[in-house]
Amino acid sequence: MNNKSSLNQSIIIGVLSGVLALALGVAAFVYFKSKNQPQPIVQEKAVKESKALQLPSNEAALKELFGMSDPSGKVKTAPYELVSFWFEKSFKVGTDNVNAKFFAIQKLDESGQPIESHATGVEIGVITYKQNSDQWMVVSKQQKFGMVASWGTVDGVKPEVLQLSPESLAVMLNSSDGMGGTNFEGSAIFVFSKNSWHDVGSIETGGDNSGTMDDKQYSYKGVISVVAGSESDYPNLLVTRTGTEMDKEEVIPAKNVTYIFKDGKYINPKAVSQE
Repeated sequence: MNNKSSLNQSIIIGVLSGVLALALGVAAFVYFKSKNQPQPIVQEKAVKESKALQLPSNEAALKELFGMSDPSGKVKTAPYELVSFWFEKSFKVGTDNVNAKFFAIQKLDESGQPIESHATGVEIGVITYKQNSDQWMVVSKQQKFGMVASWGTVDGVKPEVLQLSPESLAVMLNSSDGMGGTNFEGSAIFVFSKNSWHDVGSIETGGDNSGTMDDKQYSYKGVISVVAGSESDYPNLLVTRTGTEMDKEEVIPAKNVTYIFKDGKYINPKAVSQE
């Protein structure tokens, strides 16, 4: 090999060594810089998400509960009865996922129309499911277990849920009534306990005498809650009232009232003692 070839080879080797050294230097700089920068925190999900279990259809529930169904969600189960899907609630009792579908049963007149009168209530049916692994299982079927409303319809009734205990839950259905200018408001209470629903009466929440000519006017409203410390599936319920009420012919600030569960119904002990 002549001197010229050796010189060229030396130059090439030198250039390559320089490039390699520069690359290693850049890589080291980038590495150490990245080590000193805040790193994004990646949170791994503790539980793998699973596809939500589809609820039973209203049509299937109607068929299961009354033995017939229709895509409209309404069926005549008797010559003078019309059953309609009303509402559903999903909730948890204990460790169980529960779904309840409620149906309204209206009385019909001879022409097939709902009877609209103050004395005509609406019966309620319900079918209840519990989630068992990857399917919904029927735990109770109650065609007629309670009655609500008046004027033959449930229009305007808005269900609210109140957890009574880890193992029981109430659905509260608002209602109103009046007579002689005196008006009352309250809630019909349906309790789910031990796999079935129970009609446990109603609780008065409000009232006024705005429709009378009495010069002593009063008006009060109330909110229902569970009394602190109660452990029963049917705990005492507190009605926290605001406004005014009548007491011994005098208008006074409205007092709170506690309802207790007795003989299958919620009652106001003070009102019972005055009867």
